[in-house]
Amino acid sequence: MTLKQFFIWDNSDIKDPSFKNEVMTNRAIGFALLNTSIVAAIGAFLNGLGVFKNDFLKTQILCGIVIFFALTGWLYCFLFAGRRKYIKYAMLVDILVIAGAVSCTLSFFAALFIVVPIICITRYYNLRFLIVTTGVSLFIIFGSPFVWPFFESQANLNLFGRDIPSISAWIENGSLDYWDYVRRGLLYMQLPSGLIFSSVAVYCFSTYFRGKAIVEETMQRYAAELRFSSELSVATSIQADMLPKAFPQEVSYALYASMIPAKEVGGDLYDFFLVDEKHIALIIADVSGKGIPAALFMATAKTLFKDQIALDVDLSVAASKINDRLCDGNSAGLFVTAWFGIFDLEKGILRYVNAGHNPIAARLSGEWQFLKDISGPAFGYMEGLSYKVLEETLNPGDDLFLYTDGVTEANNPQEELFGEKRLKESLSKAHPGDPKAYIQGVLDDLGAFAAGKEQFDDITMLTFSFFKRNEEAV
Repeated sequence: MTLKQFFIWDNSDIKDPSFKNEVMTNRAIGFALLNTSIVAAIGAFLNGLGVFKNDFLKTQILCGIVIFFALTGWLYCFLFAGRRKYIKYAMLVDILVIAGAVSCTLSFFAALFIVVPIICITRYYNLRFLIVTTGVSLFIIFGSPFVWPFFESQANLNLFGRDIPSISAWIENGSLDYWDYVRRGLLYMQLPSGLIFSSVAVYCFSTYFRGKAIVEETMQRYAAELRFSSELSVATSIQADMLPKAFPQEVSYALYASMIPAKEVGGDLYDFFLVDEKHIALIIADVSGKGIPAALFMATAKTLFKDQIALDVDLSVAASKINDRLCDGNSAGLFVTAWFGIFDLEKGILRYVNAGHNPIAARLSGEWQFLKDISGPAFGYMEGLSYKVLEETLNPGDDLFLYTDGVTEANNPQEELFGEKRLKESLSKAHPGDPKAYIQGVLDDLGAFAAGKEQFDDITMLTFSFFKRNEEAV
């Protein structure tokens, strides 16, 4: 344990607000007890030097009692970092023992010290605990005068201006018996102390009710967050199940994809499916925004992409219909950039639409390049838009790398963007024709580039490697 850990315990792993408050209170009271033991040790040292006029032995015994119980209470807390349920009860016993010892021997200071237990315990916001502490404290206040004569305690019985001699004078003259002394102590010393304690108790109880309301409100928020977290976990699982996980490794082609959301759920999507035995569809898209709204919009978009691409061989018609459907009822004002295409496995022709999306990367004849032509704006802005179909020819040995802007716009602690240049360099290092190696290589380079910087956007990639035309594969 380092010196910093000795004085500052980390509470970040405690999620339950009520337990966190208890642990923090345990630690606060534990350090107060440690400070009390230090003060008592200093008092014992000064008493040994003859600074105090009190009885030497009794003062040393009192300091020893305070040191022992204060250190014991602190050790309970320290050894378990304040994280055991019984610690608060053990420390309460220690505090009350110390308060009782002070009340029975140093009655001049008892009225000041007896309020300490109830003030400390108030922070737990535990009504039963507070009532017990109040009751025991009152018992000590009104019970201590019965012990004073045995310690010849110099009780201040002159609170109301009465001229009363010292205890030693009473004892020597025999003018005051035990019960008379106790009666006067209760009436002139402890009754005013009890009234003072009661006013403090009223404040402590009002603090309890106010604090308890805050804790209960916090607990309600915590419970709501737990429910939301549970629902979000289910949503994350549902979204993950929506994306294909089985990646084909055929004789003529291979596929691999990855999606890493910036939050529990993301707004990116990828998809691929065979339109027929000769054509395969490839899709990647990025919904504006993040979190649940983007994820819901993504789910709608995914269904539309698959349905329309399968129905309309003309991709320009499919794109217009997808755009119109996403505009309809889009009160949230979301939009989606998308790239989707159909690849002819026999002819090697890729026909595609780029709706405001990042230019995909293609490895053509051994060289990586970006296909920067745009078909039209992102989907969801405005109804009635038309989109141009673009075309590219792939030869066996060529590859496609589809990605969202979470890749190129990833930044490092110096706020630099990963960019297309670094992406191209990363792809060039991977083994050609290995879709998984392309994605893993980019992920490794992104991790090294970010250097621990928190991921800001979803990172989604899909790779397609073309090996042989269908007739060649037969």
